[in-house]
Amino acid sequence: MLPNSFLEQLKDSSPIEGVVSSYVELKPIGGSKQIGLCPFHAEKSPSFVVYSSTQSFYCFGCRTGGDVISFIKKIENLDYMGALKVLANRAGIAIPAVEQTDSSNLNAAILRANKEAAKFFHETLKKTDRAMDYLQRERGIRPEIIKKFGLGFSPESWDALGQHLRNLGFSTKELLESKLLAKGKNNSVYDVFRNRIMFPIMNSRFEVIAFGGRVLNEGQPKYLNSYDSPVFKKSNSLFNINLAKNNLAKNNKQIILVEGYLDVISVVQAGFENVVATLGVALTTNQAKLLSVYADVVILAYDSDKAGQAATLKAIDILEIAGIDVKVLDLSGCKDPDEYIKKRGAIRFKDAIFSSVAALDFKLNKLKSEFDVDTTSGKASFLKAATELLSNVQSKISREVYLSKICSELNVDKQAIASHVGNLIKTRIKKGVQKEQKDIRRNLTAKSQIGQSQAKVPVNCIKSEELIIRSLYGNPDLFEMLKANCPPEIFVSPNKEIYVLLLDRLEKGLQLHISCITEKGSATLARLSEILAQNFDLQLDRNGILECVETLQKQKRKKEAADILKMNAEELRKYMNDISNYKKC
Repeated sequence: MLPNSFLEQLKDSSPIEGVVSSYVELKPIGGSKQIGLCPFHAEKSPSFVVYSSTQSFYCFGCRTGGDVISFIKKIENLDYMGALKVLANRAGIAIPAVEQTDSSNLNAAILRANKEAAKFFHETLKKTDRAMDYLQRERGIRPEIIKKFGLGFSPESWDALGQHLRNLGFSTKELLESKLLAKGKNNSVYDVFRNRIMFPIMNSRFEVIAFGGRVLNEGQPKYLNSYDSPVFKKSNSLFNINLAKNNLAKNNKQIILVEGYLDVISVVQAGFENVVATLGVALTTNQAKLLSVYADVVILAYDSDKAGQAATLKAIDILEIAGIDVKVLDLSGCKDPDEYIKKRGAIRFKDAIFSSVAALDFKLNKLKSEFDVDTTSGKASFLKAATELLSNVQSKISREVYLSKICSELNVDKQAIASHVGNLIKTRIKKGVQKEQKDIRRNLTAKSQIGQSQAKVPVNCIKSEELIIRSLYGNPDLFEMLKANCPPEIFVSPNKEIYVLLLDRLEKGLQLHISCITEKGSATLARLSEILAQNFDLQLDRNGILECVETLQKQKRKKEAADILKMNAEELRKYMNDISNYKKC
């Protein structure tokens, strides 16, 4: 556990509105509230609210909530300590040494093992002529670039890496958890990577979290990536994000997205370090969110074959949902960026970047190539598809420009086409608003708040618990009164866990803030954020709280019909007397 004084200092030095606004455009909505589009799910109407007074955030659309630490954890794909490091570096505060938990010890061991494995692979590469020849002569990678990326080679052995790391003191369990080793038959273990060119995969803090390996000779699979581990999730990671993020100009936050490791290396060698690649999988929403943290513009430079072009279309939609402006690089005549640079050079590649077309131009050109617009039926089919596409364009000016261009090229009446696009937009907006409102209403119901298992808890009891928690959080001076009149046992839902945490903190003389339960689990943290958000303007006095306590006490005295049927005569008589006495109070 970190000292409370450090967490207090970190909290005071990291106001949530300042931290969040560096990732999300926020607008004030009165008092100490600010609103913006949620960075954790796709939405067109903002439902993500930051509360300065409680130093918390909550999204009424996807029900994500928490404090500044949990925000950084989620948006940067970090663990708890990783988020603290980001905030501490931002605030210029040193993190004190602490005793590590079992999980953090394991994560630290995996990161150390990965670092040592990267060194082992790199040293092995330098001693393996055929691997070095492949990189330098066949792929044209210069020695300084090999060193820059820490490229390596895994020997054609079943236990060379495992023996080396065990000799350094790593346990077999740690190496299995790191996915550097795998289990075989009869409880044997073996090296996962063998006879492969190795590409260390790093996070934004330059820590080696995984590896990609390309087979040196013929063999399958051609590329092999580390399996997910406690420090690595393939769908959340990007190759070279560590270098790319450090080379983005403040006024030109532009990243090139390619498909492969060698494409990245070729582009960097040509002088463009703001390039990343997905890890052998199609672009995911989490990867797009990670890109949106660092870049305003993404230039897609996928392979020019049919599969690459299909992947480009899918990636455009994912990136645009994440709020990123997308352009597409024209690789005509070349298979991929690596081949383009080798054939035409770095200067031509720079020109190609500058001439990248807008995503909408790319989509319309692809659509047009699928129809014979010289025929009436082909022209009609293209226009139908094109108007569907244009109806999704947010900018009215852009829609007008593209409409004029298309109608002029095809010699059709612009007014009729524009009217059709307008109708499509109205229908889509109506459906979108209805869906978002429906989602928000559903998330505001007691049933969605407490889960299916607690659906029988009366709504008035849930509301009473929320108001008690909100009032205590806003006015810790109520502690003694609540301690005497509202024992945790009268809570009838999982809100009890939050109430106990707040009471325990006050009992120890500590301040109340949402960060105090950051480590208790995302579900508990989100629930407290939800309670604070939905009851933001409510603050009960002593009498109001006692009314809530009475509501909970009354519910506690009730019995389910099944419980009453199980009572013997004496238990039933006592139960009826309790009910009678309570009614007289």
